[in-house]
Amino acid sequence: MVGRNPARFLAPIALIAFAFALYSVLSGENPPAGEDSGNRTSQEATPTATETPEKEEASTSKKRKTYTVKSGDTASGIAEANGIDLETLAELNQDLDLGALSPGQKIRLEE
Repeated sequence: MVGRNPARFLAPIALIAFAFALYSVLSGENPPAGEDSGNRTSQEATPTATETPEKEEASTSKKRKTYTVKSGDTASGIAEANGIDLETLAELNQDLDLGALSPGQKIRLEE
């Protein structure tokens, strides 16, 4: 046993650990942190829109309808789910790249 490389013994253990981690990720049994696995499919199927107040110069506050992007959302899917055209969505969000949405971004749905 003298002169043997310790990696020779660690490699099979690392391979088993990698296979287990890969299986865990691909099986999807563990939801991402902060999400409820029971409501995951219903949240993705029916996106929710929230209204946030808009700060205006006048004393009257106007509310805008917005949507918070979730993982896996697309601009066309958000537009279809909220009953607006993709072109309208693009016009309302000229400052955003609708082709590269990130989870947590806020998208305007109406003026």
